[in-house]
Amino acid sequence: MLARSALIVRSALNPYEEAQALAAMLAAGLSQSGAAQALGWPKARVTARTRLLELPEAAQQMVGEGRVALSAVEHLLSIGRVCAPLLDAVIAYLADGNEWAAERLAREPGWVLDAALRSTDAKVFAEHLGGLSDYELGQLKLGKKAQGQIERVGELSKVLDRYSYGTEVRFSEQEVDQARAAGVLIEFDESRSFPVIIDRSVYRDLCKQALTRTVAELERRVSDRDAERAASRKSAKVAGGPQVDPVAEAKREERARLRDLAAEAHGVNLDLGASLLTGLSTVDPADMDVARFFVLCGHPHRTNYAEPSAMRKGVVAGSSGVVSVGFSRGLAAPGSA
Repeated sequence: MLARSALIVRSALNPYEEAQALAAMLAAGLSQSGAAQALGWPKARVTARTRLLELPEAAQQMVGEGRVALSAVEHLLSIGRVCAPLLDAVIAYLADGNEWAAERLAREPGWVLDAALRSTDAKVFAEHLGGLSDYELGQLKLGKKAQGQIERVGELSKVLDRYSYGTEVRFSEQEVDQARAAGVLIEFDESRSFPVIIDRSVYRDLCKQALTRTVAELERRVSDRDAERAASRKSAKVAGGPQVDPVAEAKREERARLRDLAAEAHGVNLDLGASLLTGLSTVDPADMDVARFFVLCGHPHRTNYAEPSAMRKGVVAGSSGVVSVGFSRGLAAPGSA
């Protein structure tokens, strides 16, 4: 065993070869701590090579050849723990001459996951638990009750913001926890990557739940706003003060709303950028909203929607505030004309 460990130390082995040599030592009865001591390696290095052994052989070899970074091993393991067929699809995609995608795996696992799904014939399902537009909700065909709720969300959004464009339903931590508890959630250690759900039926149920919760939240906001306005009018009447100038009040509300829009536009564009970069977001090239987007961006109408320079122009600064210009699956983001 000492001779074998000395040979490993002297040899210039790649990570795959180191993992195979370590596997032989572990099979011979050594613990990970014992192997680390025999090799003179830090325990973290032994643990990393052991983790590499948990991947399919093809993935191990790609790591050894340097085609897949060691830092991407945890992303692959995260996919494999939840959905082995999805991991097989990603590995097959990376092995099929897509080295450029392999290079992005460490920093943009969601994007690579989406690219693999588009190129595979395997019957696998995956969606990000981020946000849903009314277009996406309509495509899911959740039933008449859900369709009524979608329309209700649009109505309430207009009451709160007369400039509201479309409808957006966002998943909360509650829905994420439910998917996590069901064991159908892939989570990457990336702040810009939404969790990925791999079960269609659970996803549909969570969409309905998020839709119901959104309606309740919007109704509460409308009720609170109406109560606040009524209390303000009553207070002014009791005080016997001068009547509020409706024009001045409207201007104050408009300025406050513009500030809110600027904050919302920032969040919308961050979500949109993450959605486009991590993938699982498509658009219809023939959609007029897509054409309007590129007219405002000053870019030609083409299918390379994730081009970084185009994304940098996804926000147009106007004289009266910030207008969010973007798209997600064929629907422009709030504020686009």
